[in-house]
Amino acid sequence: MNKKISFISNYNFEPLERMINAKSKILKSERYNYGTFDHQLKQKHFDYIFVIFDTDSIFYEIKSFLEGKKNKLNYKKLNFELNQFCKKIEYYSKNHIFFIFSFIKYNEQPFLSYSFFQGKNSIKHILNYVNNFISEKFSGNKNVNILDLNDYLIEFEGEYHDLNYYIATKSYFTLEFYEFFLKKIENIIKSKITLSKKLLLLDLDDTLWGGTVGEIGFEKLNIGGNDIYGESFQSFQKNILLLKKNGIQLGIVSKNEKKIALNAIQKHPEMILKEKDFSIIKINWRRKVDNIIDISKELNLGLDSFVFFDNDHHEREDVKENLPDVLVPDLSSGPIFYSKILNNLNCFENNYLTSEDKNRTTYYNDNFKRNLLLKKLDNKEHWINQLKIKINIEEVNKKNTERTIQLLNKTNQMNMRTIRYSENEFKKKYLSTKSKDKIYVANVRDKFGSYGLTGIISYKCFEKKYEVEDFVLSCRVMGRGVEETLINYIKKLGKKEKKQKIIFRHLETKKNKPMLNFLTHLKSLKMVKKNIFEINT
Repeated sequence: MNKKISFISNYNFEPLERMINAKSKILKSERYNYGTFDHQLKQKHFDYIFVIFDTDSIFYEIKSFLEGKKNKLNYKKLNFELNQFCKKIEYYSKNHIFFIFSFIKYNEQPFLSYSFFQGKNSIKHILNYVNNFISEKFSGNKNVNILDLNDYLIEFEGEYHDLNYYIATKSYFTLEFYEFFLKKIENIIKSKITLSKKLLLLDLDDTLWGGTVGEIGFEKLNIGGNDIYGESFQSFQKNILLLKKNGIQLGIVSKNEKKIALNAIQKHPEMILKEKDFSIIKINWRRKVDNIIDISKELNLGLDSFVFFDNDHHEREDVKENLPDVLVPDLSSGPIFYSKILNNLNCFENNYLTSEDKNRTTYYNDNFKRNLLLKKLDNKEHWINQLKIKINIEEVNKKNTERTIQLLNKTNQMNMRTIRYSENEFKKKYLSTKSKDKIYVANVRDKFGSYGLTGIISYKCFEKKYEVEDFVLSCRVMGRGVEETLINYIKKLGKKEKKQKIIFRHLETKKNKPMLNFLTHLKSLKMVKKNIFEINT
């Protein structure tokens, strides 16, 4: 489902809009009507709105000062204008997701080259003041996101502004910058609908550190110190650790002696990453493709959620050829550029950092214990009994809304319709006092620990029946009785409210065949038409 976006600005964004509609697989941009900021805000049919203006086009106090009508800026009047600006955004953010780009210095703004503006009247101070004011105002509003435009301009390697192009089109940015900008916007939206990458897999020798640990020992590895390459490896690790703190999982896939490699990780004084930072570790002499396939099975994660970092060209090509869904960056430029390559991927954005994200490493460690038990028992039914699974079903509330949206948006295999929701769409549908739609979630745990919120079922209520809309289950609990428990729960609700039947409509996609298979083989369900099932209560 393409997400509709709009740009509201005092600049011409038509070139970017055309580019989005021609090239993007997940976005659709519709032209807005030019006019005042207030007029442009009154849009109702967009999922996401991007706001990008210069200061003097919105704030009269700044405009008057920059045009030389005032000797100094009146911050009391500016505060009033800033509050009015924020109130307008806040009002419309009830039904839209906003992305506000920070205000920057534009080349065409008057007096910007004059050096005599100092202190509180300097351009730099004014811009910082405005950006900080707006950022603080919306710090608790999840529907308003503040993006630093300067970061994009610095990262872009080229000319982002061409005066002749601007004069001809009133489009401030170059077409080359728009190409770059489009990728950034796509990654932002992917993060909102949780299509971003989830697991970073790392080689060790000459990837996390300089040198081959099995040959030279951990004492002689090149990490940190005063060496440019050593510092590059350490900087790379620092960036990786930041990803982990933002909910991205880490793994090791390395051809090494496990004991020697783990000893290096734990004992080298300049190592930033430690063994506890990794959700899964595959250190052996097997083919890396096979290890990655095993990781996918063990963690119940699709290969399209993996990123693989390895300095060895042959290893990268093997993974690219045999596992095309895995993202494999080119590291041939050397360790000095590893951090830059990682940062430029822009595939790890995670705006919804839920409790499950924060605790995922703990979950994977618990899951390792579960798999050991399965190998020991060698009987799945007996194994499930040994796990002592407990399932708690409750109606959606404010505390679990984010995780529910996340699960709805990221689950593919066990998802009956794969309908994706923005936060506003979800709240309007299920949390509005006027809504008759109901949604319940399942929290699952066993003797090893919690799986978290891993099951969802929702329905529309009609006079004589329920129609199930969303039936979703995380891969991590598939085949452990959670599916049946949710089905039985909705059946009990229907019986209590004297509904004659409950309808399930499966909307088939390329990835949700496991759900269709489950529905087809469930004894309590009867197929009445193709992909339509019912329960008589």
